Amino acid sequence: MVESIVPVLSPLMLFGLGILLVAIEVLAVSFFVIWFALSAFVVGGISAFYQFSDGLHQLALISFLGLVLLVLFYKKTKQYFSKSQRDIKDDFLNTQGEGTISNGQLSYKGTFWKYSSSDTLQDGDIVKVLKIDSNIAVVEKLK
Repeated sequence: MVESIVPVLSPLMLFGLGILLVAIEVLAVSFFVIWFALSAFVVGGISAFYQFSDGLHQLALISFLGLVLLVLFYKKTKQYFSKSQRDIKDDFLNTQGEGTISNGQLSYKGTFWKYSSSDTLQDGDIVKVLKIDSNIAVVEKLK
């Protein structure tokens, strides 16, 4: 009889391996390791009811299931969890509003801007900001 290279792993050891892989996934946030962690949990559950002849078979089954889950679910999971970042719309600079001319610059949203206007403006004038393009605010004087 040939001795096994890797002794049969108990279900608790496989669950522990799964927990370790989940911890690695939490730190890495790659959606890559989680599939192997789930596979370790599945093989741990199978090991509770079925006696494997070798620990190498258990590790091979974890690897195979992990790769299958990775191929099937990686893209969908990555898209699902990164979707919220795509929906964030930051219109801080593209909104219209009012500002004040101060020291030859536009004071708008707590920042001083260079401005462009067809009107003649003086300090203290209140202006409407139409848009901001290349760090230059396009404004018109409010009457």
